[in-house]
Amino acid sequence: LSWGDLGSDLTGSIRIPAAWNGVCGHRPSAGLVSKRGHLPWPTATRLEPTASVAGPLARSAEDLSALVAVLAGTVDSGPWRLDLPRPSFSDVRGLRVGLWLSEESAPVDDETAAALDDLARRLSGAGATLVPITGSVLAAEEAEQLFDRLVQHETAFGVLLESGTGPERERALDTVGDPTAGAAVAQAWADWDAQLRLRERWERQLDGVDVVLAPTVPSAAPLAPLEAGSTRRIGRWSCLANLAGGPSTVVPIALGRDSGLPIAAQLIGRHGHDLTTLAAARLLADEGLVPRTLRAPGLSG
Repeated sequence: LSWGDLGSDLTGSIRIPAAWNGVCGHRPSAGLVSKRGHLPWPTATRLEPTASVAGPLARSAEDLSALVAVLAGTVDSGPWRLDLPRPSFSDVRGLRVGLWLSEESAPVDDETAAALDDLARRLSGAGATLVPITGSVLAAEEAEQLFDRLVQHETAFGVLLESGTGPERERALDTVGDPTAGAAVAQAWADWDAQLRLRERWERQLDGVDVVLAPTVPSAAPLAPLEAGSTRRIGRWSCLANLAGGPSTVVPIALGRDSGLPIAAQLIGRHGHDLTTLAAARLLADEGLVPRTLRAPGLSG
């Protein structure tokens, strides 16, 4: 119905729809695309969020790249000029791929695991260098707890500033006199600092690789109503990739051998290296290692 669409992504709202519908999606590096004016982030603030981003969905990685080129940059850039790092590879033989295909805290089903393993084999056969990623700092229990708090800080800030002049805003402002308010502010600053430290540790784990290949969701789109409590499980891989604030480009990789529905992977990169994950996604499609788009047989549109 459209050449491209815009979405926002806190726990996967760009990547999960892209994965389940057989198209591409890009979660930009934190701060690359302004979220000012996007609810529930306060419309009047000059700040940018630390957990969520805005970004595009499209039918191909080429279209994603064009959309990111238009969207990138802050609203008030001041004297700064955007100059993102360029990819270090020009073909598959120069591509170094970290493999982060499984995580005890984020299991995937058999057909998703099989599709990812098959893509890894195709990459190896095409000459890419594969490097296993184990013991990811993003998967630690304390990292998950940190992300939960970052989400809470962001959403609470939005509720406070967007609550108008009514009683909800008055109640929110009353917390300034609450002895616990100072502790809450201190916790927020401590968590933002912890997020930056975690990014540094994660990027040290990426030494020697250009992108990390990982699941996007644990399964193909469910055909039946979701089970109670499944939302967190579905978004687990999205949240893992979010913590470091780097880019993540979703590409369709196959139709599930059992479900017949689209299976996707995400290509995760260092913060600011959006051109690298987008270039890798384009390269995989150009070389026929992944399809450009996927549609399940029998589905119209």
